[in-house]
Amino acid sequence: GVLEGETTMFDEDGGVAQRVSFRAGLMDGPMVAYAKGRALAVSSYKAGKLDGESVTHDEEGRVVMRASYKAGKLDGDSIWYDREGRTVKRSQYCAGRLEGFSVEYYPTGKVHTRAQFKADKLEGEFVEFAEDGHVKQRVLYKEGKPQPAPQPSTARR
Repeated sequence: GVLEGETTMFDEDGGVAQRVSFRAGLMDGPMVAYAKGRALAVSSYKAGKLDGESVTHDEEGRVVMRASYKAGKLDGDSIWYDREGRTVKRSQYCAGRLEGFSVEYYPTGKVHTRAQFKADKLEGEFVEFAEDGHVKQRVLYKEGKPQPAPQPSTARR
C-alpha cells in the first residue's frame, strides 16, 4: 500500500528515530528526526520535497543551522551557528543557488568576510576584514572570476 498519515520510525534500541507525515506516498508536512530522544532536525515537506523552514540541532539540543526551502531547494536565508549560539555564517539562496550576500563572522560577532553571489558565482565585491574591522583584502569578481584591480592612471597631461 501507499503510506498515508503520520508514521513513526524507531531505532534499534526502540527509541523514536523519526516522525513524518505522508500523503499519497510522499512526505508531506512536518518531519522530526531524533537521536537519543532529542530532536536533531525539524523540517517541513510538501509533495515529497523540503518546503519551509528546516532547523538542525546538535546532540545537546542547540540550533546549529536554520534554512528555508522551496520545492526541495534552499531558498531564502540560511544561517549557521556555533556551540554558543553565535552566528557563524549567513547566506542567501534562490532556487538552490547562492544568490545575494554571504557573510562569515568571527566568534566576536564582527564580520570576517562579505561576498555577493549571483547564480552560485561570486559577483561584485568580496571583502575580508581583520578582527579589528580594517579591510585585509578586497577583490572584485565578475561571473565568479577575480577582476584585475584598477591601476592608478599614469597618463600625463
